[in-house]
Amino acid sequence: MQIIWHGQSCFFIKSKSQDKEINILVNPCDSKKLAKANIVLLNNEILDRKKLKKIKAFIIDSAGEFEIKNNFVQGISDNKNIVFVLEVEGIHLVDLGEVKHLENGLLSKLQNVDILILPINKEKFLNIDEATEIINQLEPRIIIASNYQESKEIKKFAEKVGANLKEAVDKFKIMKKNLPQDGREIIILNKKS
Repeated sequence: MQIIWHGQSCFFIKSKSQDKEINILVNPCDSKKLAKANIVLLNNEILDRKKLKKIKAFIIDSAGEFEIKNNFVQGISDNKNIVFVLEVEGIHLVDLGEVKHLENGLLSKLQNVDILILPINKEKFLNIDEATEIINQLEPRIIIASNYQESKEIKKFAEKVGANLKEAVDKFKIMKKNLPQDGREIIILNKKS
């Protein structure tokens, strides 16, 4: 699996399933990225929905359970946000979207999280203390921050949760067998235009 960050809460996840490439686009912030996607996940209102009518991708913008090309996606409603749980290449990935706070009981629905994508931005989304509380409850092996303003915000967050902070990369590549067995890692992705 390969994960690329396009800013805000937009991620492009490339996966291989039965020798076929699957491209999952989460929260596209512009319509240029849509052409390459097989699956589009929308947990907020960033993109004008009229632009979605022109694409051939499978679009998920609501709660429910879906299986597309051997990839499992579950959307869980959380107030005005949809939290997505994905099972891709045997890796359990949770994208909290642009959550401002989690509804009671939602964390209990999220189990065995390998990779957690969450927004770190005290002005608009989760502050470091709120994000730390979520991390301590879910215990993901890998954490990827979205929506953050400055990398020093992430460094402070890494110290608070006791995670190993990796050097910033353009693309994060991971296989199930390479997931950390002990401790946590925070991955910083460079924004790709």
